[in-house]
Amino acid sequence: MHPYEQSVLAGYMRNFLIRLGVDSTRTCSLCDFILHQFSGLRIKIPAKLRHLCHDPKNKDREIRAQVLSLLETKHAKLDTIPHSPLHRMLEALGEDFNLTAIQRDILGLLLRHASGNSEWFFHQVVNISLTDSLSEGIRLRERNHDVVAALLGRSLASVCRELGLQARLSQSGLIEVQDEGEFQLNGVVRRAVIHNRTAKAMRSCLLGKQSKATLHWRDFEHMHERRDHIEKLLRGATGKKAKGINILLYGNVGTGKTEFCKTLAQRLNLKLFMVGEGGRQASGLSREERISALSLAQRLTAGRDDTLLLMDEAGEVFDLIGNSRKRTRVAFLRMLEENAIPILWTVNEVGRLPAAIVRRMTFALNFSTPPLEVRRRIWDRVLDRERIQIPRESIHELATSYDLAPALTASAVRGASLCEGGIDEIKLSMDEAARAMNGGRKPKRPGNDVSHGRSFEPGLINGGHSLDTLIGQLAKRGQQAFSILLYGPPGTGKSAFLRHLAKQLEMDILEKRASDMLSPWVGGTEHSFAEAFEEAASAKSFLIIDEVDSFLFDRSQASRSWERSQVNELLRCMEDHPHPWGCTTNAIDSIDPAALRRFTFKEAFDYLSGEQIAAAFSTIFGRPAPAEWLALPKLTIGDIVTVKNKADVLNLLGDDAALMELVSKELTLKGALKERIGFGRR
Repeated sequence: MHPYEQSVLAGYMRNFLIRLGVDSTRTCSLCDFILHQFSGLRIKIPAKLRHLCHDPKNKDREIRAQVLSLLETKHAKLDTIPHSPLHRMLEALGEDFNLTAIQRDILGLLLRHASGNSEWFFHQVVNISLTDSLSEGIRLRERNHDVVAALLGRSLASVCRELGLQARLSQSGLIEVQDEGEFQLNGVVRRAVIHNRTAKAMRSCLLGKQSKATLHWRDFEHMHERRDHIEKLLRGATGKKAKGINILLYGNVGTGKTEFCKTLAQRLNLKLFMVGEGGRQASGLSREERISALSLAQRLTAGRDDTLLLMDEAGEVFDLIGNSRKRTRVAFLRMLEENAIPILWTVNEVGRLPAAIVRRMTFALNFSTPPLEVRRRIWDRVLDRERIQIPRESIHELATSYDLAPALTASAVRGASLCEGGIDEIKLSMDEAARAMNGGRKPKRPGNDVSHGRSFEPGLINGGHSLDTLIGQLAKRGQQAFSILLYGPPGTGKSAFLRHLAKQLEMDILEKRASDMLSPWVGGTEHSFAEAFEEAASAKSFLIIDEVDSFLFDRSQASRSWERSQVNELLRCMEDHPHPWGCTTNAIDSIDPAALRRFTFKEAFDYLSGEQIAAAFSTIFGRPAPAEWLALPKLTIGDIVTVKNKADVLNLLGDDAALMELVSKELTLKGALKERIGFGRR
């Protein structure tokens, strides 16, 4: 035990002996404990006192007087001994929270009890307090208050006053006081003190980890209007020291919410502290402790104009508040209204937040997957930082294939660098990270294109006119808004064409099917449809809607009013969308005429010609097509891919007769052939 702490503890013992009085039945036991069992004080016992203790005729009063004298002498050395690390941290807390002398005494007692250095002594004190009343008329609920008063040499009334619910120690969050009068040291404070040796380290633990940005301001250009609004808002708030500023950032995992907070703080030249993430001692904080950590951080930074606080992954905190007692909810909501330092809150699911919390947010910002060009810049930067060189097309592939958080991107590249690897090692790390983020399941990826995984070839599509020309013209326009409807039989490559078009425009793809959006509830389908367009607009993605006839059916055939209103709402979404998008249908005749007029382009897709069958077979099977294939009716690129997959499983890829049998079955099933073509038929 540090010499300074020995002297402080001697003072506690002296005060407690005085409070016990001369005739207490426990005074002799405590004196014996101090002299013979508790070695932490390192007190040298005079020979005379040793003799007196062993004398069967000893006098308790004389022993008590000499023990008090020894304790007083030990305690008097406080002024000549350098302060202990614990006391220096206590003094720092006293200054940071503007505590009075008695408040510092109480906090110091609780900290020393929590440190464990004098646990044996405090245990003995508690035993005595349970058998002897230290004050007359003491109530059971004030027993602990009486012990604290006795140890500190303070009056019971003054201690009860400072341990009240509305007193500074409780309001500051340094201690936790229950309605029943029970009190304890705040768990976050306890960890910060016992795991650190300096006031600076303790403050760092209480405030949280100070974070630095890894992205650039331009990496959020896709949301520049809302991004710039938050910047202006926080500049004004910090400049005017406005209270009650809370920014809510919500969106799926990996959309860059935390990285944006770091970049925003750097842009504003402010320090950003991640509350509850102040090192290993802060790991595993409960939801209650995270709220306590935020309250403490607010107190520690009060009056500063160079600070932002971040409560990352705050969903569990809001869940706790929503289900807590009224007093806790009211206190939390009051904090949101009065916090002196702006707080950034990140959550994944905004729909679960209580309305009372959402109403108190100064601004709420939705995050979607960063656009392709942003992800490409991030990959460029982290690869350059780790000095890994890979081809430009590989960087494009990584940016296209993975939309995980920038932190995971950096981890994958760093791992590849450590094992002196390259693109393969990066892909392995990203694949496993994506699987972990998806609950251990392999994430859904966009389906293979019609050429069975090879690069898309517009020549294998039987469109109304040159699709190559159309793609070239649209690509020159960049991402200027247009809409395109592709119609024709199933399997003709409509969805694959739209995916290829999106890639030529360098846009991410957001693909939706009727099954994703149709709802059994009135208004549900319109809501899903609007959400899809909003998501695509926010992320600047190319929206693809398959089976659009499920939504845009002819209103003249509607039998219910909600069917007509559903089409009306979908038409409104189509007109307001600011980016290119497309959809497909196998039944164009059922689509509402007004909807057809709203599409910029309407392109028909048909079955393959004989020349295209030959090219498709060669592309997919890697060899020339048998002559009898060229005359097959109503054959699509999808049919050829299906046959190839079946033949691959059955090990029949080199058997022309077997391939003919397989394709005949496909065509018969869809009515293209009246009877199946057998093996070897000419």
